[in-house]
Amino acid sequence: MDKSILHQLYPFSGMPQDLLRTLVNMTSYRLYAQGQLIIDLQEGRDRTLILVSGLARVYRISTQGKELTLAKFVTGDILGLAPNDPILQPSNLLEAIADGTGICRVPREHFQQIIISDPEIASYCFCQLSERLGKAYDLIEEVVFMDVCTRLARTLSRLAKANEQRLVTATHQELAGMIGTSQEEVTRKLRHLRELGLINYQPHHRGIVVPNPDRLLSELNDLT
Repeated sequence: MDKSILHQLYPFSGMPQDLLRTLVNMTSYRLYAQGQLIIDLQEGRDRTLILVSGLARVYRISTQGKELTLAKFVTGDILGLAPNDPILQPSNLLEAIADGTGICRVPREHFQQIIISDPEIASYCFCQLSERLGKAYDLIEEVVFMDVCTRLARTLSRLAKANEQRLVTATHQELAGMIGTSQEEVTRKLRHLRELGLINYQPHHRGIVVPNPDRLLSELNDLT
């Protein structure tokens, strides 16, 4: 796989061929393994990034060493659309969370010209930014107004609904990063939810089964 994958990836596949060739020619491509940093604290933030395969997350580390996952990204997501894009601010790190995560880098000023030239690309980028803003509002609400157990239950429910087997594969540490707490606190809360019969997992085995994600939320709300 290389940057020619853009030819098959929506919305770029619908671009006029001359514009698409221009985009591909100005693009660099790199493949990342799970856990590998795509952008570290020293890298410049002057490029637009297109996730063409795999999964990635943006996270921040506090002065106490605690991680908070700010956002996750899937194939087709575009980052760094503007110079002040908060996702790529210098205090944030971008990490691949699946093997085979492919990133295309485009000089930002060139990608902005693409947006100006193609209304479909512009509309796609606008929709992504709107969705990202909504998720940011949800994250602020959870961190400010909800306790750890509620934040954990909401996260488990959301992840389980995205899996046909209702299986959450995130580790305790990864879950802690998603909800802004410690791994030890996540382990305690998971044990509590298991005792209530709302989830099922085996210690030292990866994978948490959430048989009924909606019941997890409703019963937890009744208890709080």
